[in-house]
Amino acid sequence: MPNTIIQADAPDGLTLTLKLYAVNGDTLLNGSGDAMTERTNNKGTYTATVTEALTGVHEVRLTDASDVTIAKYVTEVLVDDTGTYRCHDFIPLSSLFTTQMSESYAAGGVAPTLAQLLFLVQQSIGDFSVSGTNLTVKKLDGSTTAAGYTLDDGTNPTSKTRTS
Repeated sequence: MPNTIIQADAPDGLTLTLKLYAVNGDTLLNGSGDAMTERTNNKGTYTATVTEALTGVHEVRLTDASDVTIAKYVTEVLVDDTGTYRCHDFIPLSSLFTTQMSESYAAGGVAPTLAQLLFLVQQSIGDFSVSGTNLTVKKLDGSTTAAGYTLDDGTNPTSKTRTS
């Protein structure tokens, strides 16, 4: 049975254990986990040797000396061989499209998060009011102000400027 090497990044100087699970699973697949060794000349890069015959994509959980998960990754496609397999950031794509976001809006003049941007675009398209030269975008509740704009003309506006 080959010894498969798995490599992952974490803050340097830690005592880590690598634990392998099926993606989104809760059954540990590599015994009680494998001790990770930090590279001498590349601090923050750790490797572990897995002796179980595992193939396919797996979720990697790095646990510290207190058995607290400090990072989750997903492996490259493992083959039961002596190769070195790198871990990648674990973001299940399905969760991007099925998990509700928390309503939030960036202040005027501040770079938004992706969620803040999407909420402002959505609400600007569908839930706003105009009074003279004031355009007010409402939050999801339909009454609280999310953002305010001043229009350059109350009758034939050609531009708007965010005011709140």
